[in-house]
Amino acid sequence: ATSIIGGVIVGAYIIIKTISDKVRANKEQTGKMILRVAILAIIFLFILIVLLNGTNIFSGIISNIFHKNLTLSGRFYVWNRVIELIKQRPILGYGFNNSQDNLGLIGNAHAHDYYLNILYTGGVLSLIVWLMMIIKTIRHALLNFGNEEVRLLSFGIIAFLFMFLTEVYDPLYISGFYFMLFLLFYY
Repeated sequence: ATSIIGGVIVGAYIIIKTISDKVRANKEQTGKMILRVAILAIIFLFILIVLLNGTNIFSGIISNIFHKNLTLSGRFYVWNRVIELIKQRPILGYGFNNSQDNLGLIGNAHAHDYYLNILYTGGVLSLIVWLMMIIKTIRHALLNFGNEEVRLLSFGIIAFLFMFLTEVYDPLYISGFYFMLFLLFYY
C-alpha cells in the first residue's frame, strides 16, 4: 500500500509535467506551489493519522483501496506504544536496537513510521537535525526549481516523505532517498 502512494505521487508528477508542457504554464511556479502543498499535506496527515488516530475519516480508502483494517494492520498499536516510549526519553531516544529488543519494547521490529522511528531511536535532537537537513535541501530546491532535474528529484523526495508516514525502510532502500537528497542539493 505504501508503494502505491509513492507511485501515485510519481504519476502525479508525470501528469503535471505533461499538462504544464502542453499549456506552456510556468513550470517553476506551478512546481513550487505543488511542492509546498505536498509538504503541508504530509504534516497534516502525520498529525491526523499518526498522532490523532484519525482513520475513520479515511475508512473507505483504507479498507477498500489499500485492503487494510482501520488500525492500518496494527500500526496504531505500535505508534501509540512508540509515542509513550518517546515521552519517557524525548531528548536522546532509545538508540538503535536490534529487532528482538524492539519486539519487546514496541511489539514490532520498528515504529512503522519513519518520523516516529527517528524520535524513538534518536530523540528530539535527531529529529531536529534530520528536519534541518530536509528543510535546507527543500529551500535549495525551491531556489533552483527552474532546473528540470531539480523538479524531478523534488517529487522523488516528496514521494519518500509521504511513504515515511507508514513505513521504515531498510538501509539499502532508504539509501535511494538520501542519494536523491544529495543530488538535489548539488543542483
